[in-house]
Amino acid sequence: MFIGKFRINLLWSLLLTLALVLLNWYVTGYTLFSSLLSDDFYTVLPLVLIGTLIIQPFWQKIYFGYFLFLFLIEMLHWRYFGSPIIPGEIYKFFTDFTEVTQGIGKEILLRFVLPTFFTIGIGISMHFIFKKHAIRMAKLPFIGFAPLIVIIVLAYNFSQATTFTIAFRTEQHLIRSGLELNAAFFGKYLPYKLSDKAKSAIPAKPLPKEIVDCNSNIILVVGESATCVRMSVFDYSVNTTPFLSALKKENKLFAKKCVPQATCTDVSLLSFFNLLDSIDQYETVLAGKQLLFKLAKDHGYKTYFITTQSAKGSTHYLGQMNKNFIDVVKTSKDIDPSKGDNDNCYDEVLLKELEGIDLESGKNFVVLQMYGSHENYSERYPSAFSRFDKSKYPFPQNADYDNTLLYTDHVLNGMIQHLQNKSKAPVYFFYMSDHGECQGEEGEDIFGHLMFRKNVASTPLLMMPIRTQNDSAMKRIMDYPYLFSNYFLSLEIARLLGYDFRYKARGNYLMNGVDLCGMDGYAWVIVNDSCVLDIR
Repeated sequence: MFIGKFRINLLWSLLLTLALVLLNWYVTGYTLFSSLLSDDFYTVLPLVLIGTLIIQPFWQKIYFGYFLFLFLIEMLHWRYFGSPIIPGEIYKFFTDFTEVTQGIGKEILLRFVLPTFFTIGIGISMHFIFKKHAIRMAKLPFIGFAPLIVIIVLAYNFSQATTFTIAFRTEQHLIRSGLELNAAFFGKYLPYKLSDKAKSAIPAKPLPKEIVDCNSNIILVVGESATCVRMSVFDYSVNTTPFLSALKKENKLFAKKCVPQATCTDVSLLSFFNLLDSIDQYETVLAGKQLLFKLAKDHGYKTYFITTQSAKGSTHYLGQMNKNFIDVVKTSKDIDPSKGDNDNCYDEVLLKELEGIDLESGKNFVVLQMYGSHENYSERYPSAFSRFDKSKYPFPQNADYDNTLLYTDHVLNGMIQHLQNKSKAPVYFFYMSDHGECQGEEGEDIFGHLMFRKNVASTPLLMMPIRTQNDSAMKRIMDYPYLFSNYFLSLEIARLLGYDFRYKARGNYLMNGVDLCGMDGYAWVIVNDSCVLDIR
């Protein structure tokens, strides 16, 4: 009797598994033949089969609802990032929600429609199939606990592992990715984050000897999500940076391609301002002994951190910097009291903030952080800068992204003109970006950051010394034989502040993921003198 009914379970399980594999194939682009023959087909089949054997309809719905939801979230992540979810993104979802979700605009939502529609369709089909054929199907008590046991075993295995990164395999089914994600998060990631180990892996390094500082103002503009690949000052075919390109042509502006320290803002900025050269240096951040603002204060500089980003969003990195060493801290809400905690300002307000700083009296270390080219791109610039025709781009958001760079060019030009024409004090002017951004290049329909991609690893560095006495820093950077790195830039700024930091030329750099301790993996970025060659 049981065997006869079990055949009905097996038949429907095969059909439902095939439907899930076809949907997986549609989303990931893997070959259908390989998907059908992969080991993961035979991983998904037992999961579906187990669900058909659950006795209580309520728990059967919970079972399949959970796995279908997990599958859907994995698919949507893949449609956007081209990779499965990693444990740190779950953590970041709860600790920095806007960084994860605010880029999902209407163009992105359109790409989510079909996967969502088909997943819901599969769920509805399951409901009617199981309702109609419930009497004809075999049932087993407690069978629904089997996947939970599997997850517990996997979580234990991850807890014993030496790496936090899930070893993703080619042609891997996204349901399997979801199971491993659960196991890695609860077995390794979350316990580590809650332990003291996350704060004490590598001790802070001693500072080098002190030297004479540059006795000049240092203005550092931190861009957001800007990739040098789409800036005409770095030979992009579309003229996104007309003012900066003109200054470069006149040999007034130095331009160097750079590699960021991480794939997200908070990890990148905490790494930069604390001079971190590797993962597992959270103790250095907590100690704050080599925080650039502290180094500046110790040598008589007045310090500023002014950002157009929201008051809430900026707390993820400002909250881990010792504000005792920052004389003036302003977020969007401080600049414009009408803004709420989650609102940002247009970047042009930074020009007014710069104009209000007295650069003639003493030395100043000024950091101006933009909202730049962060998603949603169409919200990052005034309508007057909507110049590029969306119909001429592969994706409509490409035009919006290029418009953000055009606006950034306008803001930077205003700052440079002010420093050149209205300030008489010597100034070192720098512009860098926290990380780059994908715009559907590299042959894939992938946008955003938070992943190890060449365009995420390709950022701009623009420099201009104004009335300074010694431009050796510019010469060192421009003579450097490979792409530069944001880490080396932080050392150069520390050197200008009066500390004898040094570095050697190298053709590879470490780029961290979305966790300061490297728990979500890190990559080695291989470079030459003109571009990123590979990411491993």
